[in-house]
Amino acid sequence: MESIKVKYESKLKELRDKLVEKQKKILLLEEQIRSIAYGSQKPIPIKSA
Repeated sequence: MESIKVKYESKLKELRDKLVEKQKKILLLEEQIRSIAYGSQKPIPIKSA
């Protein structure tokens, strides 16, 4: 039973790390889209939830 818990926690940490990396990538891409769309205009601030 203990090994199942360890595997679960390990998998959970791995998925959490992947999610954080995806979130960073999304924020980077959003910033790139804003810089392209509003090149010379003032960018619209993003409200993080």
